[in-house]
Amino acid sequence: MGWIEIGDCEFAFWRTSRGLVKGAKVVVLLLIFSPLFLAGVGITWLFIPLSAPGHQWLIGTLAGAFAAYWILFFLKGIVIGLRKKGAYAWIALFLFCVAFACALPGMIIFPFIQYFTGHHRLISYLVDGCFCYYIYGQYNFLNSRLPLFKYRPVVVQTT
Repeated sequence: MGWIEIGDCEFAFWRTSRGLVKGAKVVVLLLIFSPLFLAGVGITWLFIPLSAPGHQWLIGTLAGAFAAYWILFFLKGIVIGLRKKGAYAWIALFLFCVAFACALPGMIIFPFIQYFTGHHRLISYLVDGCFCYYIYGQYNFLNSRLPLFKYRPVVVQTT
């Protein structure tokens, strides 16, 4: 087999397109975890004064985001346990978790969706609903798994 020559322009095109796809994936991940970041900023706002240096705010925001992440998945565990037990209190916690983790990013991105769809109401709501459903699929509050991590068990065969 012979080699296929790729010109400089074609190489630059493919490199740029791969970079755009990776950038789009990062933006979607940032939108998925934006409620946790906003909660981290809110927690930092309570404990660190505004006159504090920037590194304290950065560390506080990251610590607050991790705390919000842990609290959210603690609530997810409670939802799963109450649901298996048959108690109806799981519905209120489930709605709170979905509103915090799924509806908040949808509300953040909704003005941008309206702008790009030309303010068509039905299309805007459908795209935003699909985005919120995608985010719910990442968190999946009724199953006991963490978001964005695909666990594949390793099977070791012994002879």
